[in-house]
Formats: sequence, structure tokens, C-alpha cells
Amino acid sequence: MINTFIKNAEKDPRLSPSHISVFIALIFQWERIGQVKRFRVFSYEVMPMAKVSSRSTYFKCVGDLNDAGYLRYQPSKYKHEASSIEFIGLE
Repeated sequence: MINTFIKNAEKDPRLSPSHISVFIALIFQWERIGQVKRFRVFSYEVMPMAKVSSRSTYFKCVGDLNDAGYLRYQPSKYKHEASSIEFIGLE
């Protein structure tokens, strides 16, 4: 999955180093919980791994990755509920 993403990211002018680091941190979280199809994650779990210190940068990156078709992101409706992530198109 990482190989496919990196090959695509290399050609995709919409993605910055922040997008790449957030995506890789999300893959790490996904692998930690057992590679389920859809998983839940809090921004504070991913941001330190991605070396992203701003919540707005994190949410922009995840939203952009969603819009670009690398993942499906469903934000939580409540502050204390994790958002939902599903990787797509990278098998």
C-alpha cells in the first residue's frame, strides 16, 4: 500500500510533504489496530507521528486526501468520538 501511495503521490501536485506524512501515520495506525477495512482515529493520535503540530493542517491534509481519492474520511460529529478512515484505491 505504501509503495502504491508513494508512486501516486510523486506524480500528484496536490500533495505536500504534510499530506504524505499524515497518510503514512494513518497507515501506521491502521496496521496497529489490525488492518480492518474502516477504522477510527483521533487527530491527537496521528499528529505526533506525522510531525504535524497544527490541527488545522492535519484536518486540511485528511480532507485533501479524501478529496483526491486516497482515503474516505468521515469526521466525527462529537469532540470525544474518533473520526472514521478507510483507505481506497491502493490495493
